[in-house]
Amino acid sequence: GKPAKAITTDGEWNKIINGTADWVYEEEYGFTKAYAFSPDSKKIAYLRFDESEVVEVVDEPARELTKDDVQRDQILRALRNNGFRRKDAARDLFISERTLYRRMKALGIDIGSTTAKLVVFCDGKLVYSCYERHFSQVRPKTLELLQRVCDLVGDRPVKAAISGSAGFGMASSAKIPFVQEVFATGETVKALEPDTSAVIELGGEDAKVIFFKGGMDERMNGTCAGGTGAFIDQMATLLDVTVEELDELSLRHTRIYPIASRCGVFAKTDIQPLLNQGAAKENIAASIFAAVASQTIAGLAQGRKIEGKVMFLGGPLHYCQGLRFAFKEALKLTDDNAVFPDYGLFSVSLGAAYYANGQDDVTDMDSLIARVEASTREKIETAHTQPLFASEEEYEAFCDRHARANVEI
Repeated sequence: GKPAKAITTDGEWNKIINGTADWVYEEEYGFTKAYAFSPDSKKIAYLRFDESEVVEVVDEPARELTKDDVQRDQILRALRNNGFRRKDAARDLFISERTLYRRMKALGIDIGSTTAKLVVFCDGKLVYSCYERHFSQVRPKTLELLQRVCDLVGDRPVKAAISGSAGFGMASSAKIPFVQEVFATGETVKALEPDTSAVIELGGEDAKVIFFKGGMDERMNGTCAGGTGAFIDQMATLLDVTVEELDELSLRHTRIYPIASRCGVFAKTDIQPLLNQGAAKENIAASIFAAVASQTIAGLAQGRKIEGKVMFLGGPLHYCQGLRFAFKEALKLTDDNAVFPDYGLFSVSLGAAYYANGQDDVTDMDSLIARVEASTREKIETAHTQPLFASEEEYEAFCDRHARANVEI
């Protein structure tokens, strides 16, 4: 008959690694898998069979079987057998649900309007983070980031979720869970700073204010990118400096000028005369940041008071000290009430990872990368107007018809 021994305890593992067990059998996706070990080299060879018929023989003399291999197979099998209910899977494995969670890895991906962020959680800790511009190459950049962490994640079971304004299309195509970015930010706040009253987040082309006290409420800018990271980039170009130099200049200001940040065109109309009159770039730089702060507060808060513990998130607020100072001044916040966390760059991707942990979709890196790679090859159809001429012949006929109407002078 078919053997039915499974690897479930450290004691049994010790027998294997010490060479005192010749064969160990376990169920794997409807088949039985039999491991054979050499007591000297501790290498693995195995066969798979259905009932009594051998369906595959595999010999891997160059690789040792590790304890992680056994744990990975057990976890995946237990999750599938229990409909991906972690509590039931943990019970079948005689471990706690927390231990099961710690043996899995979670990936959070945030694809914003200008940047891509990825975080990896392992054993409940952040073990990797990455923040890069994608230059509108959303899917290739996501594939690159996933390939970069493939060795880090290894063969362990993984859960993943995507968030961000530019992530929904890829998530749908690659069949990866998607979480709206405001909800993802809320997950991060609940997990790391639950006493936060409000969040102000500036991205590449969007700005958000989220209120947590007095009822959850979210305000976001519309189609205009005024007062966001793209606006700051544009103003730095106008002053012929980098964003880093713009920030350094702002820290040495002596006065603030009124500048419109609602639109880059209006801001340029205010800034150009100041430059022509010889105004110091230090003062103009600080005035730009002050305009961003006032635009965000007035345009998004819309009269609702921002008070209590305020968390500031997003790339511009992470990198620009002058912008931080402008928001603190505008809101009259103390150092205790103004929170600029180290994870401000990754708040949405962190929230996506927290969200992924609560989902049923369990996969591995090879499958995840394959799905994203397939999505990069997918032809994306976008709405467009019909061409004026369906063919070259139609265009030539048009030209001939109009040429006949010429009048000689």
